[in-house]
Amino acid sequence: MRLGRYFSCSRYMPASSCAFDNSVVVDFGFRAHGLRVYNSCGTVLFYNIAGEAVSTDRDFIAGCHELVLTGLQTCGIGLRTTSSSTASATSSPLVGITSWGA
Repeated sequence: MRLGRYFSCSRYMPASSCAFDNSVVVDFGFRAHGLRVYNSCGTVLFYNIAGEAVSTDRDFIAGCHELVLTGLQTCGIGLRTTSSSTASATSSPLVGITSWGA
């Protein structure tokens, strides 16, 4: 029996400002067929399933919501938040990412 591949992490997103692009690209290390992203904060989280840097004209996940996609062929995801919080890591948006593949 062949076991599938699995990737999971959580991270605090860096703060954003007009002068600072806070895009984060997460590489799974394999081609994922499914993806779950949880946005724990009240700010909007923009994403790009092509695994590239993200601009604010992309699709987004509202705060305190999750996105689940299946039937994908992606090796990573790009994320960007609209949060301007710089006080501490715990006041920045916490994002959970899980992907799976064959």
